[in-house]
Amino acid sequence: MPTVGEAKRVARHAARAARKSIPPEKRAVLSQIICGRIEGLAVWDSARVLTAFLPIQSEVDLRPLLMGGPLGSRVLGIPRTGNDTMSFDAIDLADPEALVVGEFGIAVASVRAPIDPTTVDLVLVPLLAFDAHGNRLGAGRAFYDRWLPAAVNAFRLGVAFSAQEIESVPIDAHDVRLHAVVTEKGLHACR
Repeated sequence: MPTVGEAKRVARHAARAARKSIPPEKRAVLSQIICGRIEGLAVWDSARVLTAFLPIQSEVDLRPLLMGGPLGSRVLGIPRTGNDTMSFDAIDLADPEALVVGEFGIAVASVRAPIDPTTVDLVLVPLLAFDAHGNRLGAGRAFYDRWLPAAVNAFRLGVAFSAQEIESVPIDAHDVRLHAVVTEKGLHACR
């Protein structure tokens, strides 16, 4: 019987392949639909401090949501990683100089302005795969699993294409569950 680590490696490989199999032009259309779904959620309307991710590889592209209009008085944070830690920096994505290329080739804030995780209302969480129980398969570095417990007041919303749902995500004791996942098909509250 495979270990959880081995099961995760196999699941990650299959999940990456499933996500990459969606043609780029279709991913763009589905991303727009997902952004519209998020924008229609009460948790989005009520969030004053939120964190989100900018797409890498074949992830859902949240830029239409995050850059599509003013965020008003909301504070938006994007992740910064380093030395196996993750924090979120407040950022104004309307500022063309707000981003620089960071670790793993991921866009990060050009000016470090850390957000206190206890102030975050909504976390938009990237993932490779998810199941109906709110289990999330990430890229394998456990950045979110280490950071999410500190965001005690945050609604944890996974963001994915429906093709990323699997029957059962292999989990470890430290893995943090999501409250819900949003896909192009709608909001999936987790059991």
